[in-house]
Amino acid sequence: MSTRLSIEQEVARRLGGRVGSITSGNATTTVLAGLIDLTGDDDAYKHWQLFMPDAATAADQSRVVTAWDDSTGTATFITRSDTTYTDETYILLGRGDPSKAAIDAALDEKLARTRFAAMSVFPTVEQQRPYWLGALSWVRSEDDVLAVFERSSPDLVDNGNFELWGDGSSSAPTRWTATTATVGRNNVRDNPERITRGAYSLSLAGSGATGTLDFDLAPELVIQLRGSSLTLTADVVAGAVTELIAIVDDDGSTTAAHTGGGGSETLSVTRTIGSTTTRIRFRLQAAQSVTGHFDHVRSNAGTSIASESDAAASALRYIPHEVRSAGGVAYIEVSTPTARGSQIVVFTAMPYPALSSDTDTTDCPDAVIVPGLLEQIAQTMWKHKDRTRWDRLLHDGRVEFMAAVPMLTKIPQPETAQPIVVTGA
Repeated sequence: MSTRLSIEQEVARRLGGRVGSITSGNATTTVLAGLIDLTGDDDAYKHWQLFMPDAATAADQSRVVTAWDDSTGTATFITRSDTTYTDETYILLGRGDPSKAAIDAALDEKLARTRFAAMSVFPTVEQQRPYWLGALSWVRSEDDVLAVFERSSPDLVDNGNFELWGDGSSSAPTRWTATTATVGRNNVRDNPERITRGAYSLSLAGSGATGTLDFDLAPELVIQLRGSSLTLTADVVAGAVTELIAIVDDDGSTTAAHTGGGGSETLSVTRTIGSTTTRIRFRLQAAQSVTGHFDHVRSNAGTSIASESDAAASALRYIPHEVRSAGGVAYIEVSTPTARGSQIVVFTAMPYPALSSDTDTTDCPDAVIVPGLLEQIAQTMWKHKDRTRWDRLLHDGRVEFMAAVPMLTKIPQPETAQPIVVTGA
């Protein structure tokens, strides 16, 4: 998990640029660590592009070096308003190389074109064969469906461990909808105490009002669950009793709140669904300006949550099916109508989200995105710009990218049937 800046710094090195920290500076000069008395040439970096991504404003982040003093490592440029250089870094790229803005755009484009295997679950519906993938907005056609399995888990929630963040880590996680909320992603490296399953959990706070994050069940499943009892559980870390979980239908809601002690609690709530309801919604809620952390959200029919100790419930099994599309929407059609109480598990090719700032992070591995960005930059450079150099960079980036990218679409192997041994007397 790397930031936009760290990815671009590595690409800058591979382009022959320079990367380091800024020692000091004023409105028109700055001292670049690592370049002091390095070449003996006062023209070495003259006319190079100097990017200072930590500057207070975008207008101060890019300059062209108008003079270079090699003995002191000092670059001169046109006036910069921000004269504070505390903990700032720099990137130097040659004249004619792409600008920082162009590299940002190339990175977003490459992330959008780079896809990984994302798992989504669809609770089974009694006597249903087609399962529409319209909720998976990134699926363009049948070709984006990588594999389809079934498993006997009764869980009704998709992405309840918050592993998928298709719109970025500050937007609602995939398949969930945020309302008047500030959303964030906790990761196991920085906030292990807030995570009980997987690599991530959800940070939720109300923004201007009570904040909510909702997961809605499919209408055809809602009809079959009318009059049934549903149970919802979640692991919640909160310092206030305003952080809660709820099951909502047309007749109202049933909630369970955190005690506010600041520790992790497993909240559980059960509700009997109305006999005529048209919606069932699982809700996570936080008060205005109060932050709660949620993970491991699950739900199933019944008055208690199903045990996770049954290995068979999580085992993937191949299910005969076809992938088709109608009206521009892909769907799965299973060969035999399903019974309620299990899951259709679909792996699809999902793109990585764009990065809006240098501190934003991507889950795309460096081994993939660094050569991928190098390839993207090289193939878009102007034809008359040192084609020998750019063709070499294009070749090297493409070969490295193509060697690494298959790791992103590896699919778990389904459970194999036990062999039947026939012996004679």
